[in-house]
Amino acid sequence: MNRGVGVLAGLGLLALAFLVTFTSPTEDQTQAPFAVTGAVGEQVVSDHLVMTVHEVILAREAEVGSWVGTTSGLWLAVDVTAEGRVERTSLGASVYIDGVRYPASSRPDTIDGTVVDAALPRSGPLLFELPADIADQPGARDAVVRIGAGLDMRLDSVIDVHVDLTTLEAQERVALDEPRDGRR
Repeated sequence: MNRGVGVLAGLGLLALAFLVTFTSPTEDQTQAPFAVTGAVGEQVVSDHLVMTVHEVILAREAEVGSWVGTTSGLWLAVDVTAEGRVERTSLGASVYIDGVRYPASSRPDTIDGTVVDAALPRSGPLLFELPADIADQPGARDAVVRIGAGLDMRLDSVIDVHVDLTTLEAQERVALDEPRDGRR
C-alpha cells in the first residue's frame, strides 16, 4: 500500500473516531427514565403507578393541616391521587424547570415518600419550593412534574406532567388537604 493511501486511511479513522465520540450519548442520556406523559386532570399509567394530577397552584404560603410554610420564593402545590399499578411502591417527586431539579419538600406531611398499594388510591399534596421569579425563567413554560417509584428513577418508568407556570397566578395562601386514603 502506498504511503498516501495509508495517511488518508489513518485520517479517515481519526475523523470517524471524533464523530463517534461527539455523537455518543452521555451517561445522563443512557440512564434517563422512560417517561409516560400526561396532562393535569388526566389519569396516567406507568409500569409502577396509576396517577392523576388534579390541580397545580402557585402560592406564597402553603398550609397543610396545622403546618404553615412560608418561603422567600413560591410554593408549587400539586394535588394528586396515586396508587400502585401491580404492587406496593413508594412515591418520589421532583419538578424540572429548564434543566434544574427541584425536589419535593419534606417539611410538611405530603404524599411524597409515602407508600401506595395496588388498587388502593391515596390522595394528597406535593409541595415544591421554587424561586420567586420562576415565571420569568425561560423554562417556566414547560415545567415538568416528574413522579416515579422511589428516589432513584434512572432506567425506570416515570410519569411526567408538563405545566406552563407562566399561566398560573400566584395566590397569597393555599390551604391543602392532608394526605388521605381514597380518591379526591
